[in-house]
Amino acid sequence: MHNCCEEPPIPKSLLVEHREGLLIGACCNDGEIMNALANGCDGEVLLDAAQFYDYFEIAPGKNLQEINLRIARTAEKLGKPVIATSNARYLTQDYALSHKILRHCFKQPEDTNEWWHFRSTEELLDNFSYLGEELCYKAVIANAQLLADMCEEFELFPKGRHFPATKESAENLTALC
Repeated sequence: MHNCCEEPPIPKSLLVEHREGLLIGACCNDGEIMNALANGCDGEVLLDAAQFYDYFEIAPGKNLQEINLRIARTAEKLGKPVIATSNARYLTQDYALSHKILRHCFKQPEDTNEWWHFRSTEELLDNFSYLGEELCYKAVIANAQLLADMCEEFELFPKGRHFPATKESAENLTALC
């Protein structure tokens, strides 16, 4: 539970240590690449930082269009997919006020982004149309499916009973009974 309430919740050093079998995405909101681009980072420095990631997320928002285009160009140079996300925090825009209230209750900074509701495929295609038809289709549909295909399927809730086992299990059960 170390780092559970810190930013970032998983240090990059820990990801590197356990990287095998993981797909690492450059998140679209407040991540390393997004912040680097927002602070004017470009060229080889940006490409070196971006090399770490397997794919890049972009999020809707009029204030993010230029950064999203730069992320898409960076991903293209590295031959890595760009995936458009809703970056959803709640189901519909009607929940925006509830989200703001919760953020306030937990003493989180005020959030001015009204774009954090779930979007349909059609809405995402519309939100990212500025990318051009081909890149928009790839980011919203094709690359999302590509990422899904890279993930192994597993049963989230295996059938049967799965009791915790520790070195002291037998002794603990004996003491309880």
